[in-house]
Amino acid sequence: MGLCGSAEASAPPKAKDAGSGSAPDNKPAGSGEQKPASGSSAGGSQPIAVQPKKMPHEEKNPDERFEQLKLLGEGASCKVVMCRDRETGKHYAMKIIQHKPEFAQMFEVEKAILGLLHHPNVVEFFDAFEDRQKKTWRILTGMCRGGELFDRVKTGSFSEKAAARLTREMLQAVHYIHTQVQSRCVLEWL
Repeated sequence: MGLCGSAEASAPPKAKDAGSGSAPDNKPAGSGEQKPASGSSAGGSQPIAVQPKKMPHEEKNPDERFEQLKLLGEGASCKVVMCRDRETGKHYAMKIIQHKPEFAQMFEVEKAILGLLHHPNVVEFFDAFEDRQKKTWRILTGMCRGGELFDRVKTGSFSEKAAARLTREMLQAVHYIHTQVQSRCVLEWL
């Protein structure tokens, strides 16, 4: 888990095409008001779908827009790379998920949950899209600077006061995520 105390990245620029369906605002992707699927209530059984904003890179190969700079982590289903927007020079984290049927629900759930979250201690979500050429799904988020928390704890570089502050921030973020997810019936996907 990276140290994400503040958002250091800013959103990629909006499409200049007025027909994209996005209002020209500075809200992160998925920040529009979301309503439960028809026929469901706040405690209903239908999860909601969050649609990210239309971004200019959707018309072309994402690798033309984003330069992959460094592998940040890798797992069984995906990898995370640091990337740079070639148009703005901004850095982002891009999760690249293998396009396999068994990972489709994971992608949809992660995209939906990230689209609901707007908190200073939760990584900022910018976009999610499919790369049909490379058969992957991609999730674009802000970069967390500061390295791995585990590495910092292991070296003993935290005072008791700093550890208490970080613990409080992590618990606040977990509480926020739990209340947002639970209140929007997304728990049924988990």
